[in-house]
Amino acid sequence: MAIQIPPPWLGFGCQINNRLHRLGLLTNRPNQPVRYLGVPCLSLMLTACGTPQLQIAEIDQATGKIISTTPISNAVVIAAKTISLKSYKGMLFVSDWGQPGTDETYMRTSVFIKQVMALNCFDRVLDSKGLAQVIATEGLSNKVENTHEPLSLNRLYHTYQPFLWVHFESGGSAIHPYAKIIVTNPSTLDNVFIGQTAFSGWVGITNEQGFYPLFNAFSVWLRQNW
Repeated sequence: MAIQIPPPWLGFGCQINNRLHRLGLLTNRPNQPVRYLGVPCLSLMLTACGTPQLQIAEIDQATGKIISTTPISNAVVIAAKTISLKSYKGMLFVSDWGQPGTDETYMRTSVFIKQVMALNCFDRVLDSKGLAQVIATEGLSNKVENTHEPLSLNRLYHTYQPFLWVHFESGGSAIHPYAKIIVTNPSTLDNVFIGQTAFSGWVGITNEQGFYPLFNAFSVWLRQNW
């Protein structure tokens, strides 16, 4: 049975809508209320208002995977090409993981970067702001317009130095969403690694659902190609 949220709930409906937008699970306009919800869906969404706190974890040096006291599912590896990663040791660029400009996106991206830095594989691991600063410092603003378009990153690769680009995608439904980690070689714009995992649409990306599975798959691929 579906219910219509009465006027006093419209503000909360907007919060739900915006929350799903940040997760990449809703395509209609933000700041518009979700007017029709099944009763079970509404009760589950009431628990989804808090942002899960991701944590940096210790890495098992033998496997390259995260050590956790709770089970971690394995991400599905969609693509894993064999390349010599030492050529890209100088820099790894990690795009915003989520809607740019939000605290949730900043937190998620920062934790992922710090976790990657613990692997000691790359000399520098930069987010969008860090890469923009490099572009400005090196006087490349006339050649590299931004840090999110593939062609701009391709020009940066050829005018500055070799690097790899990590970015994220989400898809599926609001109830059964999934997240992807994609590693692209900016030189050719080939996706050299893709991992995918499911997570809870009501809770969002958590340590065990989303973050750790994707990181583990990425880390194992790095070890295999280093």
